[in-house]
Amino acid sequence: GLEAIVEQAADYSPSEAERCARWTAERTPPTARHALYLTLWRRMVGSQPREREHLLAAVRDWAGRDGSPSALPISEEGLAALRRHHLVTIGAHTERHPALTALDEQAQTREIVDATRDLEARTSSRVEHFAYPHGRHDDDVTSIVRAAGFRTAVTTDGGLVRPRTDRFRLPRWQVPDYGGDLFGSWLDRILAGRW
Repeated sequence: GLEAIVEQAADYSPSEAERCARWTAERTPPTARHALYLTLWRRMVGSQPREREHLLAAVRDWAGRDGSPSALPISEEGLAALRRHHLVTIGAHTERHPALTALDEQAQTREIVDATRDLEARTSSRVEHFAYPHGRHDDDVTSIVRAAGFRTAVTTDGGLVRPRTDRFRLPRWQVPDYGGDLFGSWLDRILAGRW
């Protein structure tokens, strides 16, 4: 069962990581580790925030992580440093990272607006850009983001921004785990429209 998959997924050598560097979630998982990742990801994306928090707690427990503030993606000091950097623009992404299309309108609004207010308070600056969690958006979610006062919003749909692209449905590319030369070739293909 799941315990056997988790046991297999725990072993992941550097050579295996290199072999699988080009893998994306749209393709067949090449290893048990990738299959486990997709299984967990699909379950979490489709779950309500409370269920997802329970699943994350189970994963943290299995991994021996306590979820302490030091394990958070960014500290207050790190956030302040990003805000000061001239090449960084901080945008909002909801409070608990739900698939917004799975929530009712009130919950969607709360996730979007509350996260934005919190981020604006923490950075002492206006947050004008939004990223849809998991890329999930529809006309209703896009309308809420627009009404909340954002200037732009990005999806996870691959594509190039063109003059007529809806600024609340901006495409972006998932950057692959490539080294320098391979990344340069990938970027050249994208910019030439050969993806």
